[in-house]
Amino acid sequence: MYEPNMRILRPSRRKLRPGDVFALKPDECYLFGRVIYTDMPAGPMGPGSNLIYLYDARANTETPDLSALVTDRLLIPPQIINRLPWSRGYLMTVHHADLQPGDVLLDHCFFDSARRRHVGLDGKPRDAGFEPCGRWGLNSFASLDEPSSRDPPGTRLSKQSRLSGPGRSRTRGTITERATRSCWVGPSVRGQRLGAK
Repeated sequence: MYEPNMRILRPSRRKLRPGDVFALKPDECYLFGRVIYTDMPAGPMGPGSNLIYLYDARANTETPDLSALVTDRLLIPPQIINRLPWSRGYLMTVHHADLQPGDVLLDHCFFDSARRRHVGLDGKPRDAGFEPCGRWGLNSFASLDEPSSRDPPGTRLSKQSRLSGPGRSRTRGTITERATRSCWVGPSVRGQRLGAK
């Protein structure tokens, strides 16, 4: 069974609203995202999905810096997701601010791997794709866990030190090593991470 690195924060069944800011905690720092659309009329699994953005903004507290939640700081391409991460407590709504012009990409692109084509937010085919281009499919919290849990640059441990020794996590080093890291900000989706497919 899959065990995410993300910590359980506070399970909630509260209805999502566009503009909700959520936090997740893959390590000692909080990472933030935003709900862009709820109850999408079209989606890879039918209506009712949500479109979210995950940003490269990190903090030591669950209070986000709203000025860092901008489209040029996406950590990964936009994701289509259901309510499960909130009901399980992996994502926690921490703030709400109505979406403003500039908070949402002008257009969205997704790759439909089943049909080997690019589609828009409505699921209709496009002539060509563009970045950032997400996956046309209902993503689970696992799709957020892997990119949000990457070690900050320069802190990767050797395979031997990750897998052995008392008090060591399989992927994160000792508890002391994890606690002494500062909250880092990695390259955004428009930078290295996007190009490294």
